[in-house]
Amino acid sequence: MKNLISIKSRFYTIATLAAILAMFTNVNVFAQFGTQDTVYQLHEKEKDAGNTHNKGDYVYIIGEDDDSIPSVRELEEQPIIPRNILIISSFSPDVLWAKNTADSLASLLKKISPEYLINTYFLNFDCSSGYGYATKVISQILTNYGGKRPDVIVTIGDDATIACDLSGVFSGVWNGIPVVALGISKSIPAGIGNFSGIDYQNVSYRKRLFGVVSQTPVNENLKLISKLAPKVNHIIFIDNPYTESLRANTLLKNAVKNGYPRIKYSSIFRKSNNADSVLNVILNSDAKTAFITYAWNYDGDGSSYTGEEIDSLFTTKLKSPLFSINSFRYFNNYIVGGYNPSESILAAKGCEIISNIFNQGKNYKSPSDFYLLKNGDYVINKMALNRFGFRGGVKYFYGVRYVNTVKSWIAIHAIFFTITLIGLLIFFWLIYMYFMHLKKNVSNRRLINQDKKIYEKYNSLFNESELNFAVYDGSGNKLFSIIKTKEQEIKSAIEKYLPENLYTSSIFTDCDVNDIRNKREVTREISTPKRISFMVSPIIGDVNHHYKYMMVISDITSEIQEVEQKEKLDSLINYAISTTDIGIACYNIISGEGYATEFWFSNLGENANESGLIQPSYTNLKEGDKAAITDFKQRLIKGKALSFTNDIQLQNRPNGKNKWIRESIFLRETSAVSGPVVVDINFNITADKVKEITEERKVKEAHIAYQDSDRFINSISHEIRTPLTSIVGFSKMLLTEQNPKEIENITSIIKRNNNVLIELFNNILSIAKIDSGLYQFSKDEVKLNGLFRELKTATVHMLQNEKQLTAKNIEIIAEIPLENNTIVTDEWNFRQVMVNLLSNAVKFTKDGTITFGYQPQENGIYFYVKDTGCGISSKDQERIFNKFEKFDSYSMGTGLGLSLCKSIVRHLNGDLGVISNEGDGSTFWFVLKDLK
Repeated sequence: MKNLISIKSRFYTIATLAAILAMFTNVNVFAQFGTQDTVYQLHEKEKDAGNTHNKGDYVYIIGEDDDSIPSVRELEEQPIIPRNILIISSFSPDVLWAKNTADSLASLLKKISPEYLINTYFLNFDCSSGYGYATKVISQILTNYGGKRPDVIVTIGDDATIACDLSGVFSGVWNGIPVVALGISKSIPAGIGNFSGIDYQNVSYRKRLFGVVSQTPVNENLKLISKLAPKVNHIIFIDNPYTESLRANTLLKNAVKNGYPRIKYSSIFRKSNNADSVLNVILNSDAKTAFITYAWNYDGDGSSYTGEEIDSLFTTKLKSPLFSINSFRYFNNYIVGGYNPSESILAAKGCEIISNIFNQGKNYKSPSDFYLLKNGDYVINKMALNRFGFRGGVKYFYGVRYVNTVKSWIAIHAIFFTITLIGLLIFFWLIYMYFMHLKKNVSNRRLINQDKKIYEKYNSLFNESELNFAVYDGSGNKLFSIIKTKEQEIKSAIEKYLPENLYTSSIFTDCDVNDIRNKREVTREISTPKRISFMVSPIIGDVNHHYKYMMVISDITSEIQEVEQKEKLDSLINYAISTTDIGIACYNIISGEGYATEFWFSNLGENANESGLIQPSYTNLKEGDKAAITDFKQRLIKGKALSFTNDIQLQNRPNGKNKWIRESIFLRETSAVSGPVVVDINFNITADKVKEITEERKVKEAHIAYQDSDRFINSISHEIRTPLTSIVGFSKMLLTEQNPKEIENITSIIKRNNNVLIELFNNILSIAKIDSGLYQFSKDEVKLNGLFRELKTATVHMLQNEKQLTAKNIEIIAEIPLENNTIVTDEWNFRQVMVNLLSNAVKFTKDGTITFGYQPQENGIYFYVKDTGCGISSKDQERIFNKFEKFDSYSMGTGLGLSLCKSIVRHLNGDLGVISNEGDGSTFWFVLKDLK
């Protein structure tokens, strides 16, 4: 039923939306503001009826001949009413903004009082004919009024106001009548047309002149043209020669000149003899030319083409867009639009002034300045916009109102579409209901089959089972019993112990009987030796049916045996766990519900939670191990992992030693509601891990030792071969050389290489003794000042020998404190360190200074050797103290000196290091503590 109601509500909603869609799509998409559609249609109908216009209370007739003066026919039996309002428009009814203003004003006044008599006249003013023509029309209006005086005179546009002024009606026969001038200029300067100009502020009837100045939106329309058609370089103003259009032309010309200097401006005014030439100019212009008009009527008057033919030419052949300053008939694809003043606001302001005149009488005074109308909006012809490709420029304007949009297919065929849609909805609804009916029948058959299967299942279960039960009433009396057991032993026990009354049964105690009376469940067991359970449960009744009781008799021997076996197995497992370091836990990783052994917590270095929840914090694990377990649990919750096994390390233990455990976590089961349940097993592997780490370290040390020995053999063979080769070679030369000077040089080279060999063997033996721990360091009192003087002498001698082979300019400087300091250390090895450091300095310094000395400090004595040699890069400083490291393969030396110095200083309880920048020299330093 609920589904049916839902379907119906959806159907009614869709049908309502379809009706609304039909209503909106049937709206005339050509509608514009005001009464443009109805006025235009009326005008067309009235033209077909003979150019006689009658609508409401206004009456006007357009003359058939050019020289004729429009005559006005009085309405027959026209009633005499208290208020008579005369409206005179400057233009013909084809000038839409003036026509809309007049119609809107008449409509507003009729809403105020249906008794108002409103007469509307259209002058169809043309500057080429001058104001003489207009004044004759005014005279005809006076004649038709027959001496009667209107209560208010309303003029629309400057030409109607000026014509009335020139004809003298405002100061003559209609003197004293309030004048409401709508859509006028503040003043008309001389030179506009054939007119000498007018200043409305200085007219004789100024005190009863109420003006509403309509500001010509020149700048707004020029901005619209520049944004919609940025490629336009020529603007042509085209219109009939009204005073307003002439004034607009002047304003446009000045605005283009001052604001758009790149654009050429010109104007064309249509006259009776140039209609075709004007039409040719428009049709022959290109896309870079734009036309703008004040309120031009292209009806074909004076042209060899009819209005329909002109419209067809513009529709198919026009290349230049047309813009309009005032409201226009946008039923085409060539008038793009414009910024148009609001006729409705202009009419509303006029209605307000007339109401104040009627309500306040002579107390209502004309203000010192006229009301300035600035309101308007951008009106865009959608068809013209698409035709000329101006869609991109509209984004610069806010509140654009589109007209002449194209009707959609749905709008054109709205009724057919609506009926078809409703029919389809009903058709599909019927199909849906039919299938729902079939589905319901299928569902019912399925439920019947399921119930049948369930019945057969339980019936079979009942027939095949050994179910035993009895039902008792509220007084404890047995109503009936069903005994289906096949075992004779159990059947005999049931017949023996099954009571006829619950309250007198021998198997229940007095306390049990009291619980039964209070509607509590009671269970008792007997041994026969089989274990048989008697369970009594109340069957809840109501007011009309008393409580009853059901006794279920069951053989629970196998269940008890399983429980006892499980308890034994649990006891064995607990014993095995208690004698090992294995920890076991099973818990929900989200809620923490579960259990864990004591060793599981102990292995993790944690204590059991007081709440009983299993929520390990892993605070004692190393950060990497903790992050790995946390990441696994997150992936497990998301279903992206199933198991985790890893060796993890505990730190910050009380004994200061790290502990290793092997952690294994396996997913046991999972639920979308409660989350995953895991089995977590951990055990101590510290001994195995220590053994493994020890073996790895020994393997690594053996590998390093092998590499060192291999490198030692390669290096020592090279270092021995080089001086031996020199000795052998120069010895052969010595046998044949006769020149005493050359013999001396060769002898010196042989000695030098002998010294290198001796130094190499001494260094090797010293390093071997020191590294093996067999060398015994002595404790000698060394007076440093005397020792450093000796070192300076030895270094100078070393330098003199060096100068024999190389041209070096080095100064040896010993910085010795005044106070003679004594240190207890191994003197021979101390000398060897200083000699090696000074020898290196002499070897790698070409010129400059070698400075050495010492400085007593709190933590020992600071010794240093500083040179101005080539220096050592930061990269080479890391390995300079390694054995056989030589950065200059052409220099003499073994590559063992600094390594030997490092070993000696370390065994003398000191530190050795270097400070150097490549190219800036080096400073080797070491700090020794007094061995005493």
